[in-house]
This record gives sequence, C-alpha cells and structure tokens, in this order.
Amino acid sequence: MGITFVVVAVLCVAGLIAVLYGLVNRRRSILLAVVALLLALTTGGGAWYAWAESQSMPWTAGYGAIVVVSLIAAIRQFIVGTGPTSRTERNGG
Repeated sequence: MGITFVVVAVLCVAGLIAVLYGLVNRRRSILLAVVALLLALTTGGGAWYAWAESQSMPWTAGYGAIVVVSLIAAIRQFIVGTGPTSRTERNGG
C-alpha cells in the first residue's frame, strides 16, 4: 500500500463525510456544495469506467448512488439558507 493510495483513500473518505454532513447541515456552505459537486463528477467518471471496462452492475450502481447523494447534497447546499431561516427573521424582527 503506497502513499498515493493512502492519500486518495483519505480524500475519498473526507469527501463522503463532507457530503453526508451537507445533507444534514441547516446552514448553507459553498465549500460543501463544491466538494459534493467534485465528488459527483469523480464518482460519475468511476461509474462510467466501471460499466465501460467490466460492465459490473454492482460497482456501477454503487458509484451511481454516490453520484445521486452528492448531487442532492450540492443542490441542498445551494438552496438551503437562501431565504429566512428562523421564525424571527420571517416576522421581520
């Protein structure tokens, strides 16, 4: 196991944690949205490669699920927080 594998594995785990945090975070974070979009693009490429190279449906579906969750997290981070977030702000006070 080389250093490259360790670095890539740590980045992947950190990206997945950021995406999962982006799903439950109530505040908008552009950084989380960008990380989610980058993870969606990367895993989208992985899904395409898994299908094109070996036509492995389990790997393609796994990558596809991560793409969908990442896109949902990115969209949620772009949309959440654009309007009033508390009852006090909605009532003007």
